[in-house]
Amino acid sequence: MAHFTEEQLEELKTIFGLTRNNVLPVRDGYVHKDSMVWWRSNKGPLPVKAGDSVHWDNIRRHPQAYQLNEPVVQVVYKD
Repeated sequence: MAHFTEEQLEELKTIFGLTRNNVLPVRDGYVHKDSMVWWRSNKGPLPVKAGDSVHWDNIRRHPQAYQLNEPVVQVVYKD
């Protein structure tokens, strides 16, 4: 797979009229900015929009913390 610099990607966009598909990997697939994903937060899974600025950057850095399908969790209470 070829890796391009940002400048090269902009040049390809300009010359050929290409658009970039902004997708990021998550635990069980790939998401785009309009996708709804499950964030595996420390308070339990929460549905969020992937394109929210905080989550989009977090997905880029920590893709294992997000997934497309609702996670199956086990709640354990401590005494």
